[in-house]
Amino acid sequence: MNRSKTGRVRVTAFEEVPQIDIGPLFGADERARRRVGDAVRDACIDVGFFYIRNHGIPQAILDGTFRQMARFFALPEDTKREIHASKSRYFRGYSGLFEERHDATTDYYEPHEVIDFGRENEPGDPPECEASHLYGPNLWPPDMPGFREAVEAYYAAMLEVSNALLRAFALALALPEDYFLDKFDRAAGALRLLHYPPRPPGETRLGVGAHTDYETFTILAQDANPGLQVLNGAGRWIDIPPVADTFVVNIGDLMARWTNDRFTSNVHRAANRTGRNRYSIPFFMGANVDTEIRCLESCAGHGEPPKYPPLLAGAHIEARLIELQHALIEAKRAS
Repeated sequence: MNRSKTGRVRVTAFEEVPQIDIGPLFGADERARRRVGDAVRDACIDVGFFYIRNHGIPQAILDGTFRQMARFFALPEDTKREIHASKSRYFRGYSGLFEERHDATTDYYEPHEVIDFGRENEPGDPPECEASHLYGPNLWPPDMPGFREAVEAYYAAMLEVSNALLRAFALALALPEDYFLDKFDRAAGALRLLHYPPRPPGETRLGVGAHTDYETFTILAQDANPGLQVLNGAGRWIDIPPVADTFVVNIGDLMARWTNDRFTSNVHRAANRTGRNRYSIPFFMGANVDTEIRCLESCAGHGEPPKYPPLLAGAHIEARLIELQHALIEAKRAS
């Protein structure tokens, strides 16, 4: 879940994305946890991206999900379109090749295909969850034993890592360590399985155009094939290659807004130049739909008044998704 962005961001002329060991977040050593928070703060200000190591997610969960998504994307197109996103009111389901465009400044639709999942309604959810299109039933491919189980296990694992990162973000912002947790206990997280098929030699189109993500933060798993890049403060595209046993984390627009742009929602893109199938799994962590995104006290003052008015997380994300859908429909009609 992301949006186009043509403006520049406040980042340094970095040449690589830092790696952070988040293992201490799961331990009892407060000083070690605060050191993680310090490293996260620096990465969020200077780059907007960082790798995480020692995240606690078993390799079997990743391997199982990558295996199942490869099975799905190998299906005939007609079979995949049985769960096409047009059949869902909840931004769920399959979208095929050349059906999306992340950078509105380009004149092409992108050579990738995806399937999207999100949080389903649960017993006892408050009315704001029932009313939101960010919660609802997922579309599951028929006759694929093991697929749903793998995806649901991965989704649950991402929530665990997200809760650890929320503590790191709080420490990075000089807030109580548990500050964000009750604002994400019904997190409207979105999981995307993303396939970049091999492209012809000389292909110039990007698999995903330049954009920023518009939730609070993203956790990305990459396969062994490179393709992801982020824009540095000098205007150069910096590679974010796959690194074994890590995820890539980046700040989204809502977290940038929450922190008065102290944390950077940075522009990134992806292409598949490998001649092989490339797969990635972004998990977009969204706050509870009724969470108010208001400039944090630790991010204002000293000549830095709040830049943005308060808004509700769910209403903002849902409006952005609808806006993007309408823009794509109108662009296709005009083409």
